[in-house]
Amino acid sequence: MSIASGKRTSKLETLVIIDEAQNLFRRQSELSDATYTLGRLIALAREYGCGIVAGVQSCRDLSYSFASNCAHKIGTGFVDYRDLDEFCHIIGIARDQRDFLAGWLKPGRAAV
Repeated sequence: MSIASGKRTSKLETLVIIDEAQNLFRRQSELSDATYTLGRLIALAREYGCGIVAGVQSCRDLSYSFASNCAHKIGTGFVDYRDLDEFCHIIGIARDQRDFLAGWLKPGRAAV
């Protein structure tokens, strides 16, 4: 692993999967030292070949700083319109695009 050896690489060597990521990256503790340090660690890990896949059921509690550092955001099956609104806010799409997604996102479909 490149992190242990201190060698930087652009090649993905390790993949870490975090389920319920909103528990680690809470919006309410966005400015805490622990959340900042963990976010910084994840940002630096990419330089050493470590990728992160983070899953959440609701993005309403996920910190904005963590969401903004995610290269790809995938939304599926929004049961609650508040989650859809928050997802659209995070990915920065317009109201008419949000309205389209509200009708288009059915089981088996995803917005990337």
